[in-house]
Amino acid sequence: QPHYESMTIQPIQFMAESLPPDKFRGFLEGNVIKYICRADKKNGLEAEGEKIMKELEAFTQQID
Repeated sequence: QPHYESMTIQPIQFMAESLPPDKFRGFLEGNVIKYICRADKKNGLEAEGEKIMKELEAFTQQID
């Protein structure tokens, strides 16, 4: 995201490295739920679908 480009570390990366794994997975689950609930309202189905898939990918990496 453009508004994160100037940051030394991305917030998602910081959370992944500093939160306990179960807390980080909970964060990712919450994001998936949020993006699904607003999929047809905020940025359109395609944009929100991409966010859902990105969060699901990160989640599955945590359970591997």
